[in-house]
Amino acid sequence: LQNLGTNLDQSNGRIALDVSTAAALAGKGATLVMYGLPSGITSGQLIVRDDTGNLDPTATIGGFSQDPITNNVSFTTSHFTQFDIDSTAPTTSDNADGSWHNTTQIITLTCNDNLSGCDKTYYTTNGDTPTTASTEGTSIELTASGTYPIKYFSVDKAGNTEAVKGSTTVKIDKTAPTNPGTPVSDQEDPTNQNILGWSWTASSDTLSGLDSYIWNLIDNSS
Repeated sequence: LQNLGTNLDQSNGRIALDVSTAAALAGKGATLVMYGLPSGITSGQLIVRDDTGNLDPTATIGGFSQDPITNNVSFTTSHFTQFDIDSTAPTTSDNADGSWHNTTQIITLTCNDNLSGCDKTYYTTNGDTPTTASTEGTSIELTASGTYPIKYFSVDKAGNTEAVKGSTTVKIDKTAPTNPGTPVSDQEDPTNQNILGWSWTASSDTLSGLDSYIWNLIDNSS
């Protein structure tokens, strides 16, 4: 492979051959070697692409091995055009904003993986640490009032697993606060010279809490 010159692009865990060279190598049953890789590479992390650069699910890998001293990886394959080593976990983000809402919330988990691509995303909404046995998906619909500490992680198509992340807690309150009691004046027969004080039974709200009181003063003098 080192003698292929411009027909070979090999760097940072990637091999790319032009189409004619790939066809010639496939016909000869050549073994490919990738250099300068980290230790612990598995065959599942070897990504085979077709002539247009898309993932090739029909390609087969054989004779895969990694030298324990040099870390060089060697293998044979049914397709010889483009190869990548994917040893990097995907990254996932969410759109939770941490504010209180009085409507149903839909939280979107967005996974990114530049090599093999994202495979699955797992999540919980009760604060438990998710596993591959947890709910799978990237859209979370939350309808009931309450607080939801969402945790999640993704796995890519090479089997790399992201560390568990936690979103800002999603907060929903669809219940109105209790009505305050009827205001009572501190004077039974006030005049226009009096300064009146008013009191009432306080409202309560067990989720988001009270924000403010709003009242109207009605003039019945006319």
